[in-house]
Amino acid sequence: MSGNKKVMKLGYYNHGHFIKDQEGKVYVSFDVAIWADRFVELCDEFVVFLNRGVGNSFEKSKISKSFYPLHPKAKLVDIGLQRPHWQKVIGIGLNKQAIIESTAKLDWIIIQGPTPQQNVIAKSVHPNCKIATLLVGLWKKWPKQMFRQSGLKNQFKEHLINLLKWYNQYQTSVLMNKHADLPMGNNPAMPVFYSCKKSFALVSKGLVRASEIQVSERNPIDKKLIKLVFFSRLDPEKNLELILEAMTKLKSEGRMVVLKAFGGTPMKQYIDLIRKKVSELGLEEHVHLMGELPNHQKLEVFQDADIYVFNTCTTEGFPRTVWEAMATGIPIVCANYPGADQFFKNGEVRLFEQNNKQDLVNKIIELSDNEDLRRHTSQMAYQLLQQNTLEKSTENIIKVISNYKFHA
Repeated sequence: MSGNKKVMKLGYYNHGHFIKDQEGKVYVSFDVAIWADRFVELCDEFVVFLNRGVGNSFEKSKISKSFYPLHPKAKLVDIGLQRPHWQKVIGIGLNKQAIIESTAKLDWIIIQGPTPQQNVIAKSVHPNCKIATLLVGLWKKWPKQMFRQSGLKNQFKEHLINLLKWYNQYQTSVLMNKHADLPMGNNPAMPVFYSCKKSFALVSKGLVRASEIQVSERNPIDKKLIKLVFFSRLDPEKNLELILEAMTKLKSEGRMVVLKAFGGTPMKQYIDLIRKKVSELGLEEHVHLMGELPNHQKLEVFQDADIYVFNTCTTEGFPRTVWEAMATGIPIVCANYPGADQFFKNGEVRLFEQNNKQDLVNKIIELSDNEDLRRHTSQMAYQLLQQNTLEKSTENIIKVISNYKFHA
């Protein structure tokens, strides 16, 4: 398919929200912004359905680093104020009329999930518009060890949140099997996990442009001081504690490591817990919590580190930061979350057993001690990335939707 071919009128719903600056310019999350940039080139019309952020307008300088301008050719539909998850599940505040009117003349809408609002969105789509899911993760997000806030009230609240997540897992299965004409997702484990009865399309949501791939020969690792980097939101599901414990183990074996951890968090208590653990383990000089970073600055951070550690104690789709790390050639140690070993089949990353500190330590040592292994993982990762650039993954999704044979 040629890159400029106009193929359809397409809608796209994402669980995020939009905000405006004082001049009326629209800002959205990085995922939405970069996809809009690409889809507007491939579609006759591209419409983004988003909740509205709290507040009327923001000073440009105060807009979060994770928000980017929405492409001016992308149409925006305000589907109601951003609300808590439990309200989204039952559709409180959702502008259903705007959805049905805006989808009446669209060929397809892609509903990205899993997210609480997905089914009420699907039920509001006009019958003339077909629905494709785009699942980018599994809903079963129950860590092996949850972060516990003190007090019975807070623990009860956490149990309610877990119940909501279980319900959303069920809702996602309903979406795939009942509402969606075409179930798609970026994790090979999804069809079984959600008991999908329809033909499932495995697709990539690659967010790295071909022009952004800057793999180059990396300097040898100084075994006396291994530089690790961690990129993610900071919450219990990412289990940063495991990396800290692995660093302590490495330190006890005479291997010095430093860690720069990048990412924001809505949970100040969790950051307090991490800082306390850093102090208890005597890692104050070795662990640096760097906070949020604009997406375009990730390249230099990955280039300055030796090994990227992607950890999670729950489930994932295909993490965006893994794509971005691959684009720099940094060797990657990755938790073997459900579906990972079905995707990384050729040594693109070094997989370690989820929640296993010793296995994480072993994989870090393997990479730091073996230059040939580091070179091999980078080469295989580069090949996988080349197959899943933003351009190729977007065109592939359009192709999958365009070739779908609708059965009433």
